[in-house]
Amino acid sequence: MKLFVALLIFIFAAQVANAQGERGQQRTPEERAKRQTARLTEKLELDEAQAQKVYNLRLEQAKKMEANKAEQEKQRAERQAMREQMDKEMKAILSEKQYAAYLEMQEERKERMQERGKGKKKGKRGGGGSNRSDSDNDNND
Repeated sequence: MKLFVALLIFIFAAQVANAQGERGQQRTPEERAKRQTARLTEKLELDEAQAQKVYNLRLEQAKKMEANKAEQEKQRAERQAMREQMDKEMKAILSEKQYAAYLEMQEERKERMQERGKGKKKGKRGGGGSNRSDSDNDNND
């Protein structure tokens, strides 16, 4: 048992050292599950059976997150294609001056959204409410 815990702590330390050299690289679901399990095993003093169950649970969750991430990337590409098609059709409808104004409105909207996004990336979680103001709701694409 003590050997198992020591082994997990060693794996955790090796993962941390490795991660510091590879900040920009994504870990596989297996690597994330091992790292999380090692940390929990150390902090919560899990026995071998608990550690295995935690690993299995974390691995399953990491794989689901990976699949979800792939689906989100696909949806993002689809939304981009839809926006490009919308812009193309708007250009055909609007005059040159109107289209320039339309693009300016789109850029301002993008900047507002980026500003709102900055607040979310500072460690906030949850909060399922909408941050849209009434004026934003009038400008739906």
